[in-house]
Amino acid sequence: MESSADYEMPVRCLTYDGVEYTNQLKARKQKDDSEKTHERQPLIPVFHLVVYLGEKRWISKQHLQEMMKIPEEVKKFSGQLPEYDIGLVDIHEQNPDLFHTEWKEIFKIMNHSRKKEELRKYIEDHKEEIQKLSVETRWFLGILLEQYTIVDERVMEVKDMCEAWDGAVKLQAQIEGRVIAQELAPKMAEEMAPKMAEEMAAKIAKDMAADMAPKMAEEMAGEMAEEIVEKRLKEHKQRLKRKEKERNKKVVYNMFAKGYPQEEISEILNLPFSKVKKWCKNFSKDAAVEMA
Repeated sequence: MESSADYEMPVRCLTYDGVEYTNQLKARKQKDDSEKTHERQPLIPVFHLVVYLGEKRWISKQHLQEMMKIPEEVKKFSGQLPEYDIGLVDIHEQNPDLFHTEWKEIFKIMNHSRKKEELRKYIEDHKEEIQKLSVETRWFLGILLEQYTIVDERVMEVKDMCEAWDGAVKLQAQIEGRVIAQELAPKMAEEMAPKMAEEMAAKIAKDMAADMAPKMAEEMAGEMAEEIVEKRLKEHKQRLKRKEKERNKKVVYNMFAKGYPQEEISEILNLPFSKVKKWCKNFSKDAAVEMA
């Protein structure tokens, strides 16, 4: 039974039938193996009927080939393709006179089900006939149509009472909920206050940080630039100092190699005598010549 149209129904039904035939083959194989017989048992025919209960008419495909896009060059073989019919039975559009059981009355009623006012009038006009139906049939109709007076007036009264009871229970729950909320509110407020204060402080700090970020970034960029410049200048001075030292040492070595006295070298180059003396102490003519 289906309550809404399903585009995939032809494939579904074909699958169901295929599974049923497969299950029959498996069951027969197990039986043949157990009885050690070689006689093939015939399959039991399987077919599907889709009983449609939906309020709107079935507008989806009813045949497998309707779901296919068959190329022109294949159309001549379309007769070889399965034309699988789902066997749709729309419960709203059956001919009641074809039935002799209570289905006849079911289909009579269902023929009016898509027009609410027409259905209401039919039920009122045929109330006695409907009440003569079995309880199971009346329940079936009541569920299909959501017309529980078909079952029994008392059923409708019970249904109304249940709805009223549900409403009362919900109202009582709302009242109790408000009372509990009023009792818990002060305690919850006390417990939540520190957390809320912390969250507010964090938010304020975040907002302040967002406002201050550009200015801080600018200041930090300036400071970083100054530090970089200062560092570069320092490194440059150190390099110059090392080069000057190497140059002075080289001149001292050359002058000392040519026989200049250490005091004279110190005076000419304006270098401390102690430094000239230290450099000349480790001096060798070969090193001086090599450096030259």
